[in-house]
Amino acid sequence: MITRNEIISAAHRYGFEDIGFTSADPFDTHLEILKARQEEYG
Repeated sequence: MITRNEIISAAHRYGFEDIGFTSADPFDTHLEILKARQEEYG
């Protein structure tokens, strides 16, 4: 199984500066923001 540190190392290797981890819970508040801005995203 791949480890958290391996993911972080790979992300840095490929130029990512911001790496974060979260749970598998849905982003309900984010979904509402996206729905409100749907026309902007075309």
